[in-house]
Amino acid sequence: MKLLRATPLILLLVALCSSTCKRQRGGDDGSASSPSRLELPGVDTSSLAAREHAQWSALVTELLAPCPDVAVSIAQCVTEQRDCPTCAPAARFLLRQVEAARPKQDIVEVLSARFDPQRVKTVIVGDSAAKGPKDALVTIVELADFECPGCRAASEVLEKLYQSRPGDIRLVFKHYPIAYHVNAKLAAQAAYAAQQQGRFWPMHKILFENHRRLTEPDLEAYADKLNLDLERFRADMHSAAAVAFINREKQQGESLGLRATPTIYINGRFCDLSKLANPLRDLEEWVELELVLAAGGHPSGAPAPPPQSSASPTAPPVPSAAAPPTAVPSVAPSAAGSAAPAASPGK
Repeated sequence: MKLLRATPLILLLVALCSSTCKRQRGGDDGSASSPSRLELPGVDTSSLAAREHAQWSALVTELLAPCPDVAVSIAQCVTEQRDCPTCAPAARFLLRQVEAARPKQDIVEVLSARFDPQRVKTVIVGDSAAKGPKDALVTIVELADFECPGCRAASEVLEKLYQSRPGDIRLVFKHYPIAYHVNAKLAAQAAYAAQQQGRFWPMHKILFENHRRLTEPDLEAYADKLNLDLERFRADMHSAAAVAFINREKQQGESLGLRATPTIYINGRFCDLSKLANPLRDLEEWVELELVLAAGGHPSGAPAPPPQSSASPTAPPVPSAAAPPTAVPSVAPSAAGSAAPAASPGK
């Protein structure tokens, strides 16, 4: 009898629970009972869960458009098709940051690093190893250490990116051997020696592929594999010119406030690979946007990359107040990279 008397109450509780669960599911899957979702032209938000979409909507509604002469939110800029080609890319960039579950403070910081015209730096290419057209619209500079596993991973991504747009990208490598990597400086000097015989990039590839085997006998074996003149290679590797060259490259890294390797700049803008949800895809979009901006001016306020030309070997590679014509704007430390000794901070 007690069971029979309790049955109506149990049924009522089950009905209430069922009704509540249905309302919760309706809210999660975007049913008609949920508020209408913000959608922007050219931005696919279908991958976002309801909570993520709400976070993304708040960001694009609160944050201002990247173009300094467009004083509206990113959402309004995209909706009204304002004359700011960076708005839609900024909205997509924010979407990927939300998908990666990054804290709001980090999202705001990486958005600024990617789009704020005040965050562009000057990097002197000088006589650093480079490939690609000197007048390329996109110049990518990597400061790296051959003993750093994160640098190896970054270089693979950058090489794929370069191969996808060889006519549009100039890829530049600058040495920054970390002090506690015991073989890194000699490896950098070996790369310099290979460069003197026109074989820097093949040596660059071998050094990264063998980043745990960089003793002097190893380096000579790699030079032999590349059919280099070994006598000249040894002389160049241990020369005062090689040491001075590596030191100048490190000095420039320190002037930029480098704190870890790899550090990467794209047209002078620091790019933190660890903050990219999908490095290769995101870098491809980054390059595409740079090409769009170069073709239609730089409404974001960033100066167009100046034409690239070879600098005199005696030209100082460290930026000065009056930067020479070889100055270009510069990607960022990877989470798997190597920390550099403390250096003066740079913005």
